[in-house]
Order: sequence, then C-alpha cells, then structure tokens
Amino acid sequence: MKGLLELLRLLGPTIEKICESSGTPALSLGVLYHGNILFRDNFGFRDIETGIKPDSDTIYGVASLTKAFTSSLFGIMVEEGKIPWDTPVHEVIPGFHRSDEINQATMVDVLSQCAGMARSNQYWVGNDNGLLLNKNQIVPIVDYLRQVDPFRRVGSMNNRHFALAGEAIEELSGKSWGTTVKEKLFEPLNLTRTIFWNDNEGSYDDNVAKPYVALDDASPYSIPWPKLADGKIMSPAMGLRSSVNDLLIWSQALLKGLVDQRESGRSSTPGLPLKHLTSIMSGHCQLMSSYPGELGMGFMMTTLPNPIGDGGANPALLEKKPNVGSDSPGTESQSAVVVLANSMSLNDAADWVGQAVLEAVLETSNPADYQLLSQQTAAAQVTKFPALNKTLESKRIPGTHPKLLHSYTGRASAIINHGRSIITTTIRFFWLMSRNECVKRARFAVATEGLYLFKFLPAQDDTDNNIIALE
Repeated sequence: MKGLLELLRLLGPTIEKICESSGTPALSLGVLYHGNILFRDNFGFRDIETGIKPDSDTIYGVASLTKAFTSSLFGIMVEEGKIPWDTPVHEVIPGFHRSDEINQATMVDVLSQCAGMARSNQYWVGNDNGLLLNKNQIVPIVDYLRQVDPFRRVGSMNNRHFALAGEAIEELSGKSWGTTVKEKLFEPLNLTRTIFWNDNEGSYDDNVAKPYVALDDASPYSIPWPKLADGKIMSPAMGLRSSVNDLLIWSQALLKGLVDQRESGRSSTPGLPLKHLTSIMSGHCQLMSSYPGELGMGFMMTTLPNPIGDGGANPALLEKKPNVGSDSPGTESQSAVVVLANSMSLNDAADWVGQAVLEAVLETSNPADYQLLSQQTAAAQVTKFPALNKTLESKRIPGTHPKLLHSYTGRASAIINHGRSIITTTIRFFWLMSRNECVKRARFAVATEGLYLFKFLPAQDDTDNNIIALE
C-alpha cells in the first residue's frame, strides 16, 4: 500500500506535463484500491481568471459517464418488473418505427449501442454549446438515420441510442429522466455533488470547474456552459456533472454490487440500489474499432493487457497505442480510477492520465511514457485542420462556378420524414475554417471532410418559396 501511494504521488509531475501539453486548465483524480478510497489529487485551476484551484468536490462535466447512470436505471426497472431486457423498443416508445432490421432492436441493443445507427452529432449540437433540436425530435430523427453498422454485430459510442433510452425511461416511469435518476440513484447513494447542467445555470455553488477549449498553442479559451439539462435532447447520454468524491462513491457501489451479484447469482445486492449489474457490465457486441473489447450497457469492457481508450479522442491521433498492463502481475484488485478535466483539449488528457494511474495501480514494471504520448497526440491534433483544408481545396473543380446567389436562398432542411423541415437557418458564405475558429465556437474539432461538404438539391415544387434540400 505504501509503495503504491508513493508511485501515485510520483506521477504528479507527469500529470502536470500532460495538462500543459494538452491545454487542460484543471484536472482532478481519485483512486479506489480493494474497494477503498486510496488516493486523491488535484491540478491546475478550475477558474483561470480567478486562479482558484480545484479539489475533490469540484464539479466537472462528466460527458459519456452519464450513460452508465441511464443503463443502471433500466436495471432497476427490470428488477421492478416494469420491462424485460428483451423488450423491443417500438413496444415502449410510441412513434419509433423503421423499415429496416433496426426496428427489431431491443432495449439491450440500444443500451449496448449495437443497433447500428449513424451517430450524426452535427444534427443536434451547434455553436457556443447550443442545442439545434428539441427533445421531442429525437424519435423522428432516429427513425430517419441510416444504418451504418451491422445490426447486433458491432457497436460504437453513439449518443442517439441513449437519447432513445431516455425516452423509454420516461414512458416507463411517468417522470422525467432527471427526476428518475435523482430518486433511484443520486438519493439512495447520497451523491450530493452529482447534478445536471441546468442546476442554477452552472453555479450550483462556487466549487464548479469552468469549461474551456485548448487553442493550437495549448492556451485555454473560455467557452459558454453547455445547454444540456433535464428535459433537453441528449441529456441521458451526456447531461450530468459530478465530482471525484461522488464518482468514487459511484465506483464503490458498482464494484461491490458487481462482485456480489456475480458470486451470489442474484440480481440485487442488499443496501444498494443497483440491479442486474452482471447483465449491464457484460459484453453484448464487439467494438467496431480495432480495439479489443466489447460494449456493455453504458460501459466498454476489455481484459488487460490490452490497449484501452476507444471512447476518447486519442485513438485517432496515434497509430500505435500503449498496451496497458502488459507486464503486470495480473491480480484482481477491485480498483477504479476517476479522472475529470474541464477542457476540450488537444488530446484526451483525462484518458492519458487515467492510463498512467492505472498502470501504477497494476504495478506495471515498464509503463508507457504518457508525457511523451500527450505531446505526440497534441502535435498530431494541430495538423488535422490544415490537412483537411488541403484536401477540400484539392477537390475544387477548376473552371466551375457557383450558381447565382439567389439560387441558394430560402429554406434549407435535411430530408427527414419525407421532407419535413427540422432546422431552418441562414445560408452564409463558406471559408476554410481553422481549428482555432472552430473550437472558439465551442465545437468539437472534428476534421472529417464529410462534415463540410453539402449537396444542394433544388425543390421540385411550384411554390414561391425556394426550398432547398441538403444531402
């Protein structure tokens, strides 16, 4: 124990360097070991302007960690007899109807993100953390999304699946997703620092980490608070905020319940609200990526030694991933590592820190150089947008000209539900955007050309309105 504590303390300078190279203003971490809280530490400033440091009660956005809470609600509802795991989605959610095999999807398919639907995050999140869609539009859009992966064979992180799960929770409970998660999980576990983004508009109390993005030089840039909230689209996928202390309590409950339910064969554990953890934390389909592992319900599952981190930004920035725990003794320890940060940085700093801490917990004798990996992936991120812009320029066709500008004015919509307009916007001039311009608008810096190419299809009607369909 003393040796592990010393190893964790010695990681401090490495963690500071990871934060520096990635552009992460604040980071907080905690470690469970054999089910008990062993270590906590905090770095940087939760508010750069005031110079206030974070602590283990500081509230951060937790993004996709929200998914595990949503899945756990279904475990409770299955235990209460409200729904079997194999219930088809269309039996729970009015309006869910597709003409392909995804119409057969069960709640397990949705919660394990194996239904095969496109992610299409650009449809719902806009500039300055704004929401482009209302919550009541999620089902029509899910009905429209094309199938991109084989049904029930592979899966990947997909917010749409959990937005759909949130709708199912509200149908089954008769309450909002937020009310249900408070009553069924926060209150029984005494998670007093786990809240929604709209609680007091980002000022639950003074101990909150402000959100930032990292510019190309790793300097921080303040951005608006996310608009995710109970009653808003995508909240069941990524709408929570929490602290290291609360997530350590959450992790303790998950580990205790999982071990007990595996050993006893029961679906519940005395004194815990968590039910059916052996089903929730088992693999239901293979990860779509080259990463070894499977998707559980709100969890990614793997067996070490293996590369990890498929759910974050780092895999796209590095060809060869570290093999975590490659020379570890390999004993089970009921351990958990919690890392929270307050920036969309140049890489996934929380992931690199989490892997560095995990290798210490696993007693790996030759851990990866995570300080170097952070530097390499941050440098790779900065090259993405120039490379994208070069690609887009190369695809311009010499000698061609745009139509007269009035041809592009009017109403533009995606072809969803037979041409029904979902979003109305003003057509603007286009320029090749830099990464700094992108992140200053609080947008994910995704350098994929498909997000920037549109096909304008003039409407085939005789009305006075010039309606343009975007494909």
